[in-house]
Amino acid sequence: MGNYIDQNFFTISNYFSGTVIFLLGIFLIREGYKNGEECIYRQLSFWTVVVLGISVSIDALGVGFSLLFHLDYGLIFEDSLIIGLIAAVITAAAFKIVHYIKHIALVEKYADYVGGLILLLIGLNTFLL
Repeated sequence: MGNYIDQNFFTISNYFSGTVIFLLGIFLIREGYKNGEECIYRQLSFWTVVVLGISVSIDALGVGFSLLFHLDYGLIFEDSLIIGLIAAVITAAAFKIVHYIKHIALVEKYADYVGGLILLLIGLNTFLL
């Protein structure tokens, strides 16, 4: 079963996650274009954060399925803990960095475009690999 999932699911997973991330980039750029010069601070609802978290974590699902080859629960727990800690550290670093750069007018004006472009590039990279 692990071989079947490895051969069939990972290809679909890459296409799906790449497409979702690419579409998020397009929507972010579109929002930046619609808002123009206007500065808006987004208050994300709980469900928006949940959907965003799921959509950018689809690749972690592939990692989880790759662990099917090693059904050692200790190893699965250890790998999950490492992946979760790395994601938490990177997210916390992003919050700290944003705290300092959000007051720069140029960054504030073009943040949607830069974020959208980064998501487009990540989506293309995920989709094409």
